Amino acid sequence: MGPNIRPHNLNLGVGGLMIKLVRLNGEEITVNADLIETVKSTPDTIVELTTHKRILVEDSVDDVIDKVIDYKRKIFNSLMLDEE
Repeated sequence: MGPNIRPHNLNLGVGGLMIKLVRLNGEEITVNADLIETVKSTPDTIVELTTHKRILVEDSVDDVIDKVIDYKRKIFNSLMLDEE
């Protein structure tokens, strides 16, 4: 894939490709999945980024993991389609 070509059907946000999460106050946010370092339940779900920023979200740990897997799968599938 060339530098100006992005995978198809992915949510683009500032700084890259994103997943949607919901803050504890109900606000929907987008997070760069490649920046997620850890996700833990305390019992609130805390997403810690490689930038050391922490975000409290309503999504469960399993939901965040599933969204990251879906994000990675979409990138992989898009790359495979571009090769055909």
